[in-house]
Amino acid sequence: MDFIRGQNTPYSLISKSDSEPVKLSGLSRNRPLVLISIDFDDFTQSPFTPQFLFRLRRCIVKNLRCASYFQLSSRCLDIPMKHCLSCLTYYIFNHMFIEQSTGDFSVSIRNISKDKYQATPVNRSVKSVLSAKIEGLENFNVFESVLEWRLISEMELDTSETAAGTLKSQGTNEWTINRRSIPAGIYQVKFTASYKFGDPASPQTLNAFDYGFIEVIAAPLLAKIDGGSSVRWGSVETVTVDGSLSYDADVGPGNYAGLTFTWSCHEQKEDFTLSIDCFGSFVNLENVNFTTISIDPSHLEIGNTYILRLTVSKDARSSFTEISFEIAAGEVPQVPLR
Repeated sequence: MDFIRGQNTPYSLISKSDSEPVKLSGLSRNRPLVLISIDFDDFTQSPFTPQFLFRLRRCIVKNLRCASYFQLSSRCLDIPMKHCLSCLTYYIFNHMFIEQSTGDFSVSIRNISKDKYQATPVNRSVKSVLSAKIEGLENFNVFESVLEWRLISEMELDTSETAAGTLKSQGTNEWTINRRSIPAGIYQVKFTASYKFGDPASPQTLNAFDYGFIEVIAAPLLAKIDGGSSVRWGSVETVTVDGSLSYDADVGPGNYAGLTFTWSCHEQKEDFTLSIDCFGSFVNLENVNFTTISIDPSHLEIGNTYILRLTVSKDARSSFTEISFEIAAGEVPQVPLR
């Protein structure tokens, strides 16, 4: 096969003889592809019939995929069979978009990263949709299809390169990822498509798949203290502060499973140290991990302003919020100052 360079493309096709593989160089990421040579004398069918195309596809290795490469230019119909591969290749590189994929036809998951370390972010608290584009089957009489979406965890990938993963959806080229349905982490998403065509009594099968990586990101924790950002308390009565409005955005308000509530305080000054018992004012220290905390202001200095902090944590996530409170002598109505 002669040296071929398509117009306005950086790709080249070089072969020393028709019996040797054809090396395709100049592709992005410096990943050369190989076209396996075929013996044209084997073909007795007319060019570009479905049977011919089914066999011709075998000359393209699994890493080369072009959108609808079975849709060939009419310019190829009147040339000798021995030049057909050259014409096909020229047509692919001049008129079609080339990507990396695996299979007998074109499959691509839209908007997904192929790099595990730069995985496509998916917010766990929001519903997401992945879709796959399927092309190259226009000339086939397809009578049966199998479409599957599988999810493979990072742990499974580390354990086995051929991990099957978990079937998440089938029968459609779209997968709806319901919110909070997948734990946070990095996953490989694999979409596979299989089509049977021809005579149902002796069908032929076309297979293809595409893959990518997503990172399911946990939503943040929200720490909240009811009652405003600044208050004045008297020095006599015990005060109860409520942090039950805090929640994990992945779970929703009112569900405290896995949440840890930690209360502390410090004086309002530049150089401060957090006090885990708020200078002895916390009532029943065993309750400092509860959604509420009770404070006995008689242990605090009258006229001083303190900062009360609530820290909410879960797994590797953490969030805190603060309110300031001033201690006044005697009894003071608890009116929030916003």
